[in-house]
Amino acid sequence: MEHALAVTVLSVGKMVDGFFALLPNLIIGVVVFFVSLQIANLLERISISVARRARLDETLSQALGSLTKFFTTLMGFLIAATIVIPSFQPGHLIAGLGVTSVAVGFAFKDILQNFFAGLLLLWQKPFKIGDQIKTREFEGTVQMIDIRSTRIITHSGELVVLPNGDIYTNPIIVNTAFDKRRGHLSVSLPAGMSVANARKVISKAFKHASTVLDLPEPEIFLGGLDGSDSKFEVYFWTAPKEADVFKANDQLVSAIREGFGAESRITADKAISTPIVSNENTSAPTAFAGEAGAVAKSNVTPVGRA
Repeated sequence: MEHALAVTVLSVGKMVDGFFALLPNLIIGVVVFFVSLQIANLLERISISVARRARLDETLSQALGSLTKFFTTLMGFLIAATIVIPSFQPGHLIAGLGVTSVAVGFAFKDILQNFFAGLLLLWQKPFKIGDQIKTREFEGTVQMIDIRSTRIITHSGELVVLPNGDIYTNPIIVNTAFDKRRGHLSVSLPAGMSVANARKVISKAFKHASTVLDLPEPEIFLGGLDGSDSKFEVYFWTAPKEADVFKANDQLVSAIREGFGAESRITADKAISTPIVSNENTSAPTAFAGEAGAVAKSNVTPVGRA
């Protein structure tokens, strides 16, 4: 019993002696780590300030500042650990993490992909908040862009959260990238009406469409035959937002129908609740089938970007 007690006292004594021997290094290590935290905070503020002066996106500026702070703090921790435990070598830790990092990389593959894709999107700025975009089957107005995801509000009022990795690796149509978009109507020539008179009716319709731009000027082409019917291919330009495109289609189709009379034929490929002509291209959603008996298809394409 006395021997066991003596051994315990001796062990405790060695631990106390070791603690006091290590105490100076421990104090110095804590001081070094504390200083590294202050330096990390300072470098974070400097990084954010420089990024803002470079007119980078605010989210990207904050992300760069956070990364600067993280790596500075990590460096301070490794230096402090080396001071407190002289036998500790950061190189051994990095070597030991080699195999582990591979497993971690696979486990967090999607998270890392979205993170770096978010940085690239914020750096390159292919679109901004308020732009109307389409990627894959999703289309709407950009509400927010952060490091992990991008949020858009669809034209039907739904919120879609898209991982940045998916956006970066898929084609993006930015409908509002420029100040105008081209619209297209395919109009069948009514039976008994001459080509010249039909062309005049369509030309007059542009005067009733307030959302159709004067420049570039609208164009009307006789595009060929559709069975026994001649067809006009009508091209015009509008402001880039979906509401302007819908209004232009509505105004043009209404005016053309009124000019052609009861014998006009205007149909749409697809139907939605909005009372406008159908849209069949990738840059604008489809719209409704008009009244029974008429024929026009609407196609809207963005200018210069796909």
